[in-house]
Amino acid sequence: HNKQTCFFNITLIHTMEAVRLQYVPNVTDKAFGIAGDTYPVKEALKAAGGVWNGKHKAWLFSKKRVDNCFNSLL
Repeated sequence: HNKQTCFFNITLIHTMEAVRLQYVPNVTDKAFGIAGDTYPVKEALKAAGGVWNGKHKAWLFSKKRVDNCFNSLL
C-alpha cells in the first residue's frame, strides 16, 4: 500500500484550538484515513461517516466520501 501522507492544520472555531491531522490516502484499497490529533474533532469525523480503526489508529472513510469528509472539517 502507498504510505504517502500529508499533514494539515485546522483551527476549531469555537475554541480557536489548532489541530494537526494527517491524511493517509491508501489505508486499504477502498479506504483512506485521517490520523493525528483527532480527539477534538471526533464527533465531526463520525458525522462525516468515519469509523475509528484501532489497528491503523485512524478514522477510516470510503474513498467515495473524501469530499464529504473534508467539507465536514473545513
